[in-house]
Amino acid sequence: MRQLTGIDSLEELDFTDDRLEAVLRYLNKDDNWKQYEQSQGKQLIRVDDLNQEVVRLDASSGSTFQTENSQGLLRKGVSKDHRPDLAQFKFMLSLLDPLGLPLATQVVPGNEADDPLYIPAIEQVRATLKRLNVLYVGDCKMAALKTRAFIQNGSDYYLTPLPKTIVPLVVLNDYLLSFYQLPEIEQQSKLEQVYKEDKKGNKHLIAKGFEQQISTELEGKTIIWNERQLIVYSVSHAKAQETNLDKRLSKALKQLTHRKRGKKAILTLIELEKMAKEVIKQHHVEKFLSVKCQKFTSKRTVRGYAGKAAHVERKSHLEIEVIQNEQALEAELWCFGWRVYGTSAPDEHFSLEKLVHVYRDQYIAERGIDRLKGQPLSLNPLYLQREDHMTGLVRLLTIALCALTLIEFKVREELKMAGEPLKGLYPGNPNRETQNPSVELLLRAFRDISQIYIPKKLSVLIPITPLQQRILKLLGFSDSIYTPFDSIVPTG
Repeated sequence: MRQLTGIDSLEELDFTDDRLEAVLRYLNKDDNWKQYEQSQGKQLIRVDDLNQEVVRLDASSGSTFQTENSQGLLRKGVSKDHRPDLAQFKFMLSLLDPLGLPLATQVVPGNEADDPLYIPAIEQVRATLKRLNVLYVGDCKMAALKTRAFIQNGSDYYLTPLPKTIVPLVVLNDYLLSFYQLPEIEQQSKLEQVYKEDKKGNKHLIAKGFEQQISTELEGKTIIWNERQLIVYSVSHAKAQETNLDKRLSKALKQLTHRKRGKKAILTLIELEKMAKEVIKQHHVEKFLSVKCQKFTSKRTVRGYAGKAAHVERKSHLEIEVIQNEQALEAELWCFGWRVYGTSAPDEHFSLEKLVHVYRDQYIAERGIDRLKGQPLSLNPLYLQREDHMTGLVRLLTIALCALTLIEFKVREELKMAGEPLKGLYPGNPNRETQNPSVELLLRAFRDISQIYIPKKLSVLIPITPLQQRILKLLGFSDSIYTPFDSIVPTG
């Protein structure tokens, strides 16, 4: 580090826990962090000439084994990590497309809802970008009317799926009925099909949809705008929904009609009806299945024998009849794959096809959060005790996330321009090529670099490989960054 930075006073003590503690406390100060984020964002956008058309917003949570603090950051809330038993904090990331570069980070108590986090996040992004007509993309929690009006009022655009509280199933059905009642020629003119090209250049239909224009108004304020509602059918989503429903129905039917060995026998009609209701509720098929439970008694005359008199033997047995509601099933299948999205983006710049592709790239935000919480940054689980350190650590790791996303973006862009894939990244498969390497693979390629350093006597570095040289070149670095070290050539 001394040789690379030129700071001769650098010592091991500069990298101890107490120095890290000082950094985390500094980053915890909101004013310092906002100034740094804005300065960093502006610098990166200017230097790397980044597109500023689309910003994605997504919230997640970090969990800890510390005790809940009802007055502080650590609270219990809806857990995104499926650990409601743990105290957590929540954070919102604003990421710049297409690389997923963090522009703004908020850290809030773990019991806060996602909805109120969007407006402060957008305000921070606007302070960094200082431009209009930015498209903000978020999940259905960004669809709150107040959030959409705030974006619209700031001369920006939004794209968000509209939940059933805004567009109920009845409204979606009306949209579909109105569309399919149109003449076929008019349907074809309104319906847009969306294709995706695979690696071989073949195009596959992934979605189709049409639009409705509605007028939206924020109550109590003079904010009125025209919203485009995109009614979009996703091929993959429809298949997934159908598969899921088929599995639920088949499991429910099997449990209702086939009793497993070893299970306690059901002796009464009340027990049978209770079991049937529990099975139907467990598999969420109440709309599609109903049951009719009956008890039958049969009589059989037994002849007398061995001194015993003839008698009538009675046997009772329970039967369950499963009734499938075909009408409800057809109505459900009718809506499968369809979803309504709301946007204020103008259609001359953002067609339905383009917006579908934009939303489908939401994995960009999810990858950033996965890297932050999992590998390689490993935020979860958090073992710090002080809440100011937790906030500082989240912010420190987002700086690292910036570096990771920039490395990956830069290499992919250069490979795209060169038209020549990168080979040798995959362990055990040196001939495998890729045009879109992950940053994890790029960093792995440098794991074998080692240096022998004897103070005042010797400093040698194993020579870098052709693969490492090419990665450095793609990043815009010269291999001269290694010239401060003497190199050795391995001999046989």
